[in-house]
Amino acid sequence: MRISLHNHSNRCDGECTPEEIVWAAIEGGLSHVAITDHLDSEKLRPFVGITPETMSDYVAEVRDLAARYADRIAVLAGVEIDFNRERTAFDSFDTPELASELLGGLDLVLFEYVQDSKWDGEDLATFSDLRRNISLPVGLAHPDLLATFSGLSPEAAAGMLAEHNVFLELCPSPRNAVLDLADDLHREQFEEDALRLDDEYQMVLEEFGKDPGNEDLLKRMDELHVKLAELQSQELWVPSYRVSDPFIKGFFHAVRQRGVLLSIGTDSHGHWEEVNAIDDAVDFIVKNDLTDNLITAHLWQR
Repeated sequence: MRISLHNHSNRCDGECTPEEIVWAAIEGGLSHVAITDHLDSEKLRPFVGITPETMSDYVAEVRDLAARYADRIAVLAGVEIDFNRERTAFDSFDTPELASELLGGLDLVLFEYVQDSKWDGEDLATFSDLRRNISLPVGLAHPDLLATFSGLSPEAAAGMLAEHNVFLELCPSPRNAVLDLADDLHREQFEEDALRLDDEYQMVLEEFGKDPGNEDLLKRMDELHVKLAELQSQELWVPSYRVSDPFIKGFFHAVRQRGVLLSIGTDSHGHWEEVNAIDDAVDFIVKNDLTDNLITAHLWQR
């Protein structure tokens, strides 16, 4: 039950080494941990993600960790793909042959921002087409469930995941929380504030990429981090799977009935403690009778 299958290392925009992530997972009593660094995307700048040229070294490092710690934990290798064709080179995995060449050495692939308009994510139909090219387990990373499955019934949404053999990540991290507001006026105001702060942060980050030694820009980035954290700390922000909308209850009932697999991932980038911050997702799975849907009950068993 204690798994963490979405973590970023200092091979892209994370702070911890892959081995530090594994140590943290062992310390937290996890049975499975995955290193899932970003496939290279324009959104990462000034950082660089995993490229076709660095993929083999990346996989080799994770496989070495898996071998060295095999008696204590299962260590998996994956990547996360930014699902926007303007930022990510879709042509590197848009046929079965290319996908196998690039991704074939991995254990799992995560896609973020599928049908998420805030991040200009491509739609579900495009995702379904590309998913057919990948023979590995494929999952939706930290999805905003109401956005990702907009226009679908709970049963149709769960059916789509089951039909295309796509697992769903439960992400309890505050960095991917969504607003849970009954009052549309308040919802709009909070979304505007969050978008404004995020836009400002992205602009400052872009300037910092051009001038990485600029102390004023670094200070402003820190200030914006604090403001975003304060905004997200309010109780109005919850993990997507906790949103009090009738769709969510019906969706997870259908997930249970259709046998859709569930993962837990914290999308950790910073301090090692983020790796193990899974308790809310574990609680949700237990209380909603979804234990049999956990992906590690079916794959990578120990």
